[in-house]
Amino acid sequence: MSAQGEKQSPSYNFLDFYNDCKSHHNKVLIETDAMTDAMNLLHLFEKDQILEFLVQHKPEAYRFVNSRKYEKGTENDRSYHPLLDSYSLDLKYYDLYISFCIQKSEVGWIIKSIHSDNSHKGTGDTISIGSYIRSIKGLI
Repeated sequence: MSAQGEKQSPSYNFLDFYNDCKSHHNKVLIETDAMTDAMNLLHLFEKDQILEFLVQHKPEAYRFVNSRKYEKGTENDRSYHPLLDSYSLDLKYYDLYISFCIQKSEVGWIIKSIHSDNSHKGTGDTISIGSYIRSIKGLI
């Protein structure tokens, strides 16, 4: 692990996560903050829509970023600090950042983050794709 507690290899099998997002929605929980960020960014308002969006892209399109400890703990158990795997997906107008872990007591995944990665790269604030489209059409 690095000085920041990051691992340079995944803690989980991405294909297992991807396949559950694709075929077993009941095995995936999206935390409230991640759901809100995903709704703002993607303008999708249901968990199933968000998971379907994630699997529209081939697994090879996702680039591993790091694996690190979930410092704040999970939404349902603040004392549980699993490792989070983070991935980036380069899209046309922004990069999508997603991080997830496995649940402690149940078989399944917790998605901790779904947001634009552009603000972390210094290329601008996080902006929703809907806001971006409206801005280039001169609607806002």
